[in-house]
Amino acid sequence: MQKMRVYFDIYGEEFPLEAFTKDMRISPIRTTKKGKRFLQEREEAPLARETSWEYGMEEMTVTVDPEIQFNWLVDQLTEKIEIINSYRKQYNLSCKLVAVIEYTNESNRGFALNKRFISFANVIGAWFDSDIYIE
Repeated sequence: MQKMRVYFDIYGEEFPLEAFTKDMRISPIRTTKKGKRFLQEREEAPLARETSWEYGMEEMTVTVDPEIQFNWLVDQLTEKIEIINSYRKQYNLSCKLVAVIEYTNESNRGFALNKRFISFANVIGAWFDSDIYIE
């Protein structure tokens, strides 16, 4: 068994987070402004080196097939490609797609990216990142 969450992150020097949220018509799970603390309530928290907007799963979800989560993210963002690319080009932003996976000792420790996910990443100029943990 494995737990997983996926998210999309668009980031760069600075861009209007509120306007991007309004244009996307979905609420981000997290935003950060360059120069602000990641965790406002903790003075020792590091300062953000860039402005970013993240959308996706906040919580880890049990799954037997990671493709379900990858497809969910693509489904949520496919109609937003034009907006994403417009901001990406106008503000010189970068995009990444992230999978956070926690494997148990007895689980299959692999996943594959399907063509649909790879195609979506290509269209928005995103790179892929993964954080993998063994429980």
